[in-house]
Amino acid sequence: MQELLGGRFGEMSTLMNSMNQSFNFRGRDQLKPSYDLIANIAAEGMGHSVLLEEPPVDDARTYFIEREQWLARPIEEVFAFFGDATNLEAITPAWLRFSVITPAPIVMGAGTLIEYRLRWHRMPLRWTTKIVEWEPPHRFVDTQLQGPYRHWRHTHTFEARMGGTLIRDEVRYRLPLGWLGVALHRLGIRRDLESIFDGRARRVRELLEPGRGPSRVAGSGVGRRSTTRRPSA
Repeated sequence: MQELLGGRFGEMSTLMNSMNQSFNFRGRDQLKPSYDLIANIAAEGMGHSVLLEEPPVDDARTYFIEREQWLARPIEEVFAFFGDATNLEAITPAWLRFSVITPAPIVMGAGTLIEYRLRWHRMPLRWTTKIVEWEPPHRFVDTQLQGPYRHWRHTHTFEARMGGTLIRDEVRYRLPLGWLGVALHRLGIRRDLESIFDGRARRVRELLEPGRGPSRVAGSGVGRRSTTRRPSA
């Protein structure tokens, strides 16, 4: 796609021209076709990003997602579920067509590499993560080595509370492509990520607490928190 649309002007010129054209539309419904095209082009370029080590993090351009969910299950059982990489297929929304391509069984621990395949707005992507911290049954951290983000660090923590387990997800991420990445984040990437984590929470409850209805909040006094923000300058 880059070669077909970029021509002699190159990938970034094509992306910039397409983004400028998209802003001639008014309203989300009219903008969506251009946004989808831009997202597809950007995803192709983003999907080729390979990071041999974590890049320096500039807080002024870093976004955060924070989630909490309580389950009436013991911490050892909850950690074992999340610590099994193959369960990601079961809790990831179907529209991503997400699959783990690292052969099973995957022995988890610091240094483990896991490869995935998914589709974002019909664009195929490959994602490789590395487990950089592994502290069962309380905590593990994964980072992206190859994939659509400039930086991705997901910290999973588990705390025994109220006879069950409080799960916390803290994601710190950055996008490539400079101002274009910021625009795509505002147009849809942030919304997509929030939708993914919403769907994930529902599926986790359905799988680990099948007797509870999907709309019920498990546990009094403990709710679900979701924020996606940029730190102030």
